[in-house]
Amino acid sequence: MDTKTKLRFIIKTANVYIRYKLRRYTPFALYLPITYRCNLKCNFCNVWKYHSKKELGLSKIYEIIDDTKRIGIPYISVFGGEPLLRKDLQLIGKAIQKSGIVAALTTNGTLINKYRAKSLLDSFDIIKISFTGLKKTHEINTGIKNSYKRTVNGLNSLIKFTNKKIQIIIHFVINKNNLNEIEDFIKEFKDKVNLICLLPENRPGSIFDDTSFYNKWKEIKGKYNIGDSNYFIENLNSKDEICDAGKLYLTIHPNGDVNACNVHQKLIMGNIHDRSFYEIYKSGISPEIKKRIKNCDGCYMKCTTEISQIFRIPFYKLIFNLPTLMRTYRI
Repeated sequence: MDTKTKLRFIIKTANVYIRYKLRRYTPFALYLPITYRCNLKCNFCNVWKYHSKKELGLSKIYEIIDDTKRIGIPYISVFGGEPLLRKDLQLIGKAIQKSGIVAALTTNGTLINKYRAKSLLDSFDIIKISFTGLKKTHEINTGIKNSYKRTVNGLNSLIKFTNKKIQIIIHFVINKNNLNEIEDFIKEFKDKVNLICLLPENRPGSIFDDTSFYNKWKEIKGKYNIGDSNYFIENLNSKDEICDAGKLYLTIHPNGDVNACNVHQKLIMGNIHDRSFYEIYKSGISPEIKKRIKNCDGCYMKCTTEISQIFRIPFYKLIFNLPTLMRTYRI
């Protein structure tokens, strides 16, 4: 992320924070799964089982990006399924960057070779590679033989050609099966990437309701100084229900549905084939969806809970925590 992009991101994020405090909400993040096709069969994910063949064309995605800029959203996260299955991925990343929005990509890394690595590094500001354990556990979780080696090779290709402007992050998806591998995994990869983030399986509660995880986390963060990369874990014991669906984050699915959340799939505000993203956003959240959000049990996700925690910090505390937060997102 160059200096100009950083400055623009900080200014836009400050505006989102101020509007949040004034209850005149502008989302911080748009989550954009561009495909639900996937070359892995992860046992904690159902997307590969039921994915729709419907995908947004490039022209529709360009319209979404234009509307995202118009709304003032500073961050777009592109993911899947496996986004590298789309041949126009680099064009999407470039369009996001050109609009002045931070472009983030999440991938399983298995389809990255040296040629693809160069083009991805030229198209995104942040690239996140997902792991679900060390070799044996990772391949049990993904259901594909040699998937660990292919992901490591993809990561190494990025590392070989990267520069200081690009942030390479590992998402370690945790469950009870790989809890005891976290420390060894961190030892293996901590000096290779900018950041290692611990994420729960994509379901409410899960491993974060297990006190053994929190105790393990406290032990690990003291040893390896990675506490700043997982801001929301520090407050898990509060058990507070934290949700700002539709206020701080939105999702647009490959079929065009605009969803108020990236986790809860039944908060559909409209479809961009019927109305533009901007029009759907401006029409607001219906009373029915607000009720569903209010009745949601909540979850522990970096893409939802952590963002909400950060934007709920009072201003005087935000200033105090600013160095930590900037390290968290490697701004």
